[in-house]
Amino acid sequence: LWLWLGDAMYPKGSVTSAAQLREAYAQAGEPALRGVPVDGVYDDHDYGLNDGGVGWELKEDARQLFLDEVVGAPADSARRTQRGGLYGSR
Repeated sequence: LWLWLGDAMYPKGSVTSAAQLREAYAQAGEPALRGVPVDGVYDDHDYGLNDGGVGWELKEDARQLFLDEVVGAPADSARRTQRGGLYGSR
């Protein structure tokens, strides 16, 4: 099991759209982790903005992309809609 504890990707330059955020996640793919179970939480860089916070306009896009591209969470995961972030338990 690999746990990302934030900063799974560092976008190059300013991210101003969900498409740019998606591209940053695509470029950050880690081939060494293929076949390894991955879980974790995101951090400010994973939002697409250094020190991005609650007011960041792409926050929800970043959540969905992190769950899709990094964690591989199912479409019906409670983490996709719960308030307060990506925390969870198993």
